[in-house]
Amino acid sequence: AGPLGDHARVRLADLAARAGDGRACVRLCRTVLDNGREDPEPVLRLMGRGYELLGRPRTAADCFAGRTPPADPHRDRP
Repeated sequence: AGPLGDHARVRLADLAARAGDGRACVRLCRTVLDNGREDPEPVLRLMGRGYELLGRPRTAADCFAGRTPPADPHRDRP
């Protein structure tokens, strides 16, 4: 997906977080970060919100500090 696809993913991740779906938020943010086309700072802040919703405050804090947490396929999958 191109940049427009990533922008749409960021919007969907925001909507997921607002709806309380941390898992979808994190998954979408991870895809955007992996693609490397969007500014990572706002995506990481959004990802941090997703991890907060998942009850993972330490991982959320990493995101808020600008650090991309390692992927955890067992915990982050849909």
